[in-house]
Amino acid sequence: MYIELTRKVKLILVVLSLSLSICGGVLSFLVLSRYYPRAPGDRVVEFIGPFIPLITYKPLYYSATIAVILGLLPLAIVHTLNSRYIRSMEAITPSFMKSISEAVRSGIPYIKAIEDTARRGFGALGDEISGCLVRIALGEDFEKAMGVLSAKFKSSPIVSRAAAVIAALYGSGGDIVSALDTSAQVLSDIVSFNEEKRTNMKPYLIIMYLAVILITALSFILLEVFINTLIGMIGRAGMLLTPRLSLDMVEAVFYYLAAIEAVLSGLIAGKIYEGRIIGGLIHVVVLLTIVLLSYTIVFPFVGELIKIP
Repeated sequence: MYIELTRKVKLILVVLSLSLSICGGVLSFLVLSRYYPRAPGDRVVEFIGPFIPLITYKPLYYSATIAVILGLLPLAIVHTLNSRYIRSMEAITPSFMKSISEAVRSGIPYIKAIEDTARRGFGALGDEISGCLVRIALGEDFEKAMGVLSAKFKSSPIVSRAAAVIAALYGSGGDIVSALDTSAQVLSDIVSFNEEKRTNMKPYLIIMYLAVILITALSFILLEVFINTLIGMIGRAGMLLTPRLSLDMVEAVFYYLAAIEAVLSGLIAGKIYEGRIIGGLIHVVVLLTIVLLSYTIVFPFVGELIKIP
């Protein structure tokens, strides 16, 4: 499935993202406020030093995280679907070009060779080429129809170049078979290189996820085993030893660190794996969800199991 990002589609995505973000954030805040009621004297904002404000009210920064996740989700899903669609086309483009070459070599006219090849089960690429042939049958110029296909998938050098080559060979008096064979070989080398690069980058993608999980787990260990216990001991020792930083502030700091790490790691993962930062949106959504679920569900549950009396 491919969703072309026209102006209308972009507008719909923006409206959908804003609606999900606002509604999801407000609803989650109302729900979380019931589970984290404010005690008398609790502050929504505390200061680190004299000038650095920090939101320490859990429902507020948890719901803000949910709002960010829901706001990014539509674009992340659309980009992921489009990327998979394009990769499926890129993988079979060299074979498609080779099949056209073999058909022309056997004596089939060029347009007929393209039409027969498109019907032979080349998946998404065959469907797109068939769509171009329908427009040609309705009177549209061949080169213009292929140019529309090239512009539609301009984010994919492989598909756009293949469409440009097919259009350029139409009506040419040169050796079409040789040109198609050469193009198929070049595109095959590019596809192989891209697949090898993605395979080599997968370990780094895993490292990004492990880094976020490790930071989140370490923050829980520090909070539950060390800081929480230390603040409790100081509180029992008397007012003279009352800590300047509250437990809520420390928890908020660790949460923000984990959330920032999730965002940065997700964007870097997209840049490394796909070569585009926008490809990291889905990773940002997944990593932020991991951090959020860890702090709201996993940590409280585990904390009760290992609670130090």
